Amino acid sequence: MTAATLFIIIPAHNEESKIQDVIRQAQEYSQNIIVVDDGSRDSTAAKAKELRVIVLRHNVNLGKGAALRTGCDYAIQSGADNLIVLDGDGQHDPQEIPRFLEALSQGEIVFGYRRKPESMPFVLKLGNWCINNIFYLLFRINIKDSQCGYRAFTAEA
Repeated sequence: MTAATLFIIIPAHNEESKIQDVIRQAQEYSQNIIVVDDGSRDSTAAKAKELRVIVLRHNVNLGKGAALRTGCDYAIQSGADNLIVLDGDGQHDPQEIPRFLEALSQGEIVFGYRRKPESMPFVLKLGNWCINNIFYLLFRINIKDSQCGYRAFTAEA
């Protein structure tokens, strides 16, 4: 996979203090970076534009799902073959991107997972456990953390 076909999508909401660090780290792996500012009331979009990345903006907060759709649609229309999604708050380490790309070379979708679930509230752990098991029952695929936002996939997926 070449960096020219890899697009990195960063959904962000009120992340002015962290967005530039996330972008700089992601730029080590691709220059095709899309920040989707999901109705931020701070200067997230302006901070991202300073680093000369593609910034798409929702005027109001539509939620992470809408931000992902906006970013993925734009990337695919721009010729992306492979996409990686990481959050704008810095919780996902861009240095893991090569591992995602390596795994993606053997499949169409790669899910990250959180290594420290003890910090997750019990209700979220329970919900995640239920969704992971439903996913297994439906698709016979074992996913450790289906709700982790760090993922990679091909445009065809």
